Amino acid sequence: MTNKVYVVSVDFSAGGMQNAVMNTLALRGDIFDLANAGSEEVFFHRHKDDMLGGAPSLMLECSEAFLDKVKALPRYGNSIDLWTGFDTFRAGHGGPVDAAQLKRVLAQETTDPNLNVATWRLQDDIIRLAQNNALEGKVLVCHIDGDRGFVSVICPDDFADKILELPRCAKITTPVNKPRKNGPKP
Repeated sequence: MTNKVYVVSVDFSAGGMQNAVMNTLALRGDIFDLANAGSEEVFFHRHKDDMLGGAPSLMLECSEAFLDKVKALPRYGNSIDLWTGFDTFRAGHGGPVDAAQLKRVLAQETTDPNLNVATWRLQDDIIRLAQNNALEGKVLVCHIDGDRGFVSVICPDDFADKILELPRCAKITTPVNKPRKNGPKP
């Protein structure tokens, strides 16, 4: 079965843009957990042009069968096929991953209000750096933990050296290969 890219939105009836953004992040985490539980490989996409981001939504590359499972999630609101004419690239990965492939990038607060914000901005910095180095689809975010301040990525070793130069990057470590109780949260 062929995978397609879908635009997935949350249920906007919860009210307010801040709730929509928070629910979109939570839905992304739910989709990661669903992919890990079912041992399915899915990818999150981004627009090549950052200005096209728009409303809080996710671009999810998956099978139609997996999308049906996503539709059953409580935060799910709507999904449509990705519009034609928009260039996207794989930026996030959900599903089983060999821990040996991962690099844990630790965030540090620079001018950000807190570690959580610095971590999410570090993810954006990493994706932009990948774009600037023509590595779209070769650098994949697999896990984001804003509370503990790290982003887990799959990337070429020489790209990790470039990540170290980012102002929000404190250091890069190798994650411990132990199963987590509740699975990763993106």
